[in-house]
Amino acid sequence: MKVTVCFDAIKVIVPCGGGDVPVKELIVRAVTRYKKAVGKSSDEKVIVKSLQTAEDDAILDPDDLVGDVADDRDKLIAIFEEVNHRGGDGTSESSTETPKIERESEEKRNLGERPPSDGATALDDEKADAVPPPPP
Repeated sequence: MKVTVCFDAIKVIVPCGGGDVPVKELIVRAVTRYKKAVGKSSDEKVIVKSLQTAEDDAILDPDDLVGDVADDRDKLIAIFEEVNHRGGDGTSESSTETPKIERESEEKRNLGERPPSDGATALDDEKADAVPPPPP
């Protein structure tokens, strides 16, 4: 059996034998393949917070066996975070990339909220009836 694990736009196929591999081992294998695919070194951290089914966004339990919670050739979505360490004296904090789940929440909050393109602020009550400028 094999499954496809999606890290945003990067998809990796992970063989799982007969399905008797725990989900937590699938995560380790998927991260290793993801790092190879994007050219990351093995010491760079990629933290998978959860795996979800692509079909219905159900979260897989890390202790379950893959064959019990997924079918052959299923597509799974990794909810992950990449931790990028910057060079330095070791005393400064590491920087982290925004986790995918937070990026999606931010996008949903901003949906339909576009700042004015000409630098103007929000319309006053007096100007509310004016015709807005055409979109950019």
